[in-house]
Amino acid sequence: MIQPQDVGVAGPEVTGDALDVTSTGDLAPRRSLSRVTGGVSAFPLLVLFGLYFFDQFDTGAFNTLAPDIERAFHLTDKTFGLIVIINASLVLLAAVPISHFGDRMPRTALVVAGGLAAGAFSFLTGIVSTVALLFVVRFGNGVGQVVNEPVHNSLLADYYRPDDRPAVFAFHRGARDVGLILGPIVAGWVAFVAGWRAAFAVLVGPVILLSLIALRLRNPRRGGTDHLRAAAGAPIEPPLPFLQAFRTLLAVPTLRRQSIAAMLVGAGSVPIAFLIPLYLERELGAGAFARGAIGSADFVFELLGIVVAARLTSARMRARPGLGLRLAGLAVAAVGAWIVVFALAPNLGVAAVATFGAYFTLGLFFPPFVTTQALVSPPRVRTLSFGLVLSLFPVVGIWALWIAPGVINVSDRAGLRWGLGALVPYWVLGGLVLASAGSFVARDAETVANS
Repeated sequence: MIQPQDVGVAGPEVTGDALDVTSTGDLAPRRSLSRVTGGVSAFPLLVLFGLYFFDQFDTGAFNTLAPDIERAFHLTDKTFGLIVIINASLVLLAAVPISHFGDRMPRTALVVAGGLAAGAFSFLTGIVSTVALLFVVRFGNGVGQVVNEPVHNSLLADYYRPDDRPAVFAFHRGARDVGLILGPIVAGWVAFVAGWRAAFAVLVGPVILLSLIALRLRNPRRGGTDHLRAAAGAPIEPPLPFLQAFRTLLAVPTLRRQSIAAMLVGAGSVPIAFLIPLYLERELGAGAFARGAIGSADFVFELLGIVVAARLTSARMRARPGLGLRLAGLAVAAVGAWIVVFALAPNLGVAAVATFGAYFTLGLFFPPFVTTQALVSPPRVRTLSFGLVLSLFPVVGIWALWIAPGVINVSDRAGLRWGLGALVPYWVLGGLVLASAGSFVARDAETVANS
């Protein structure tokens, strides 16, 4: 069995200081964390949770204050939208080189650098005075944030054992939802009291403090929680060149199908972010407060879905590794069904229930998806695996499957209901592809363990 000291956490965190969740006499929250981490120190999980939370807090604040920012820089809706889409695409593409370097250098250094960059550029968002500088600082903030998916997940996979990963990944992912729930509320209050620029100043202190605390994280051995023999050999194995690493990952049948599903889900999910608010306003007459309340509640339901999925998959995936992707595939396909209900909603109440159902179901998708990805990805290239599947392929999907074929124009030509309906095939097909990958998981996981 892997012992806590094998995981690579700095000594004080696993030998009995206040952050050690394995000490006797801990309070109930610490005992709960101990159950999440399987008795291994929760210090790395808490630090990475905190960084992810504040980064998503910034995202929620920016989305909420978008009208104020648009007015301050005298932008049209189209120009502002293009800035957001192009910026997001570039940021997600930046995840690929960051992930590649994450497999070739100490990952904790990237965590610290990403946290500092995200905090600094978030602060600068409230200072810049030109559109060009706004684009630059939001890109800088995004690059800092992009560390959260590939590098954080790769580290968590090497800090904690496979049996504990569904709960660990769910806990970490919960930071995103909590940040997106609280960010709009706090940002709106600060903006009301002191102006929108002040809302970005409150983040820099906590983010920089957490980034400095992250200096105490020790780099875990790659694959150290998967297979001791493989972990022992990892330091003498040279890093793989990018193309070889890319081919290594796509040679894994499970990852190939997860990549295809990621492209389809990317094409179906990115437009949802702005089509839902437009639909609520134009078709159902929802005001700003109603839209904001529904938006915050959406992430509450997504968080509930994540918690439920973690509990469902932790024990069951141990006996049936492919079950996780089958659950994730069904969840993805079910989101498509909820979108149909939303697009046909006769009133705001039905529409709200449909979005709550869609986000709850989407929450069921993430823990088994990422847990399986960690299980079937060779440890030497696991960071790149997360970068490709969680960042690159969704961008490819949105450009190749939604923008290039002209699906982007459906809502303008036929109305928002049809624009939403055009997204349903992406979700259904993505779910079917993902569910079909379940039959490969056990064999691929065994291949990685024996490599």
